[in-house]
Amino acid sequence: MAFLSNQWSRIALRAVRGLFVCVMLQAPSLPVVAQNVMLTTHALRAGGGGQIDVLQRPAAPFYDVVALRVEFQPDTTRFTSGDGTFSDAIYGGLEVSMDPLPHDAAYFEAHLSFLEHYVEHVSDGRTMVRTHLVPEVVRVSQPMAAYSPIGENSNSDEEMSKLAALVREAWSTASEASGFDMTSFNPQTTAFVIFHAGAGRDLELTGTTLNRTPQDLPSLFFDEESLDRLTPGPQIAFNNFPVESSILLPETESRLGRNNITQEDFVAEFSINGFLAASFLSYLGVPDLFNTETGESAIGPFGLMDPLGIFAFNGLFPPEPSAWTKQFLGWNNPLEVSLSVEPQDVTLSAVSVLGFSDAVRVPISGAEYFLVENRQRAAESNELVLTVLRNGAVVEQRIPLTEENFSQFNTEAFEGGVVVAAEPYDWAVPGIEDRGERFVQAAAVAQRVGFDFVDVKCCHGYLLHELLGAKSRP
Repeated sequence: MAFLSNQWSRIALRAVRGLFVCVMLQAPSLPVVAQNVMLTTHALRAGGGGQIDVLQRPAAPFYDVVALRVEFQPDTTRFTSGDGTFSDAIYGGLEVSMDPLPHDAAYFEAHLSFLEHYVEHVSDGRTMVRTHLVPEVVRVSQPMAAYSPIGENSNSDEEMSKLAALVREAWSTASEASGFDMTSFNPQTTAFVIFHAGAGRDLELTGTTLNRTPQDLPSLFFDEESLDRLTPGPQIAFNNFPVESSILLPETESRLGRNNITQEDFVAEFSINGFLAASFLSYLGVPDLFNTETGESAIGPFGLMDPLGIFAFNGLFPPEPSAWTKQFLGWNNPLEVSLSVEPQDVTLSAVSVLGFSDAVRVPISGAEYFLVENRQRAAESNELVLTVLRNGAVVEQRIPLTEENFSQFNTEAFEGGVVVAAEPYDWAVPGIEDRGERFVQAAAVAQRVGFDFVDVKCCHGYLLHELLGAKSRP
């Protein structure tokens, strides 16, 4: 399938086998190498990556999301990030540009606003989200370590019950501390989120020297079955409203580390936006689309439910969900085309164009099919527009397609703050426009960390020639 320079692609439908080649360098001493992100070995949901028991589970037109901030009893252990509270200690006194302090109500409301905009945009208005931040911050009875699943069997029910106990205690404590009115909410369309103090135990960066904090908490979605199994007892409730499931997320995904060459501390900066969006889709029933045993990528940055989508641009904003995810949620209606007839032309709009989620479904057997979509970084404009909460004000930052310091390799051009919205979200998708430059950037990274040469392997040379030639050919 060709990637064209405008927002429409015309393709001749034939049986095509595609090959995507990803080259990754492991840099032994770089503070941040974002292209080597993988989730730690846990699924996005408690109990596994989700079951595909139906071909489609259409999302409702409207959802409420109720979010609660939870602190722990203060501690000084080096095995968790921060001190268990929403204090300035989380970054060790260092300044960051991505999801900066203070982590107050406005900070979390900005992330929730991002979720509202993301869902409305990628569903083309088919699903809307209204978010609510409980005003009170509650403190549970134990330090963070008491709720952390640890050891080789950290995914076992025995260990995961610690996290489930946190969910139960948090909402019970909130019921005692808050008069938040839940009478107008619908249990069938209300999602619950816990933002806890501290960093998430959710990613690994190969070739870095991040602080080891094994008692940080993994981020998970607990469905009703998991909560019933892991924390048996009375129905979990918030002000007499049933809490049938709950999302558990940290205040930040950024991690402290130590540069062994300069002997200086640093912060590997990551936003929670991508994880928040993926967790909400877990609530909607979307399964994980990566290897939940190893955390390794499967569909790459071409969808949300994969580490390279969740942490695209260090988590600032994810790409649009894949065509399969949109089909599953009823956010697109693929045109079905048979390969048994003569080849035919079909025009597909770019999925990043608001109002369009075109796709073509091509059956290849009784149980298999291709889904074809048009993904482009810059379908309507050659710049990315970020809406950002920065220093208490909402501002815009415009990043041109030619910006060298905003890519999968670095986000230095980001001027800081909390991203509230992005246009287009598919800026996170690799683009043919900059593929040649990225080979150059990768070589520069390799040279900077001491490699003598880079050997690019292609099973068939024409694949690389076609990839680079698509930009330079007349």
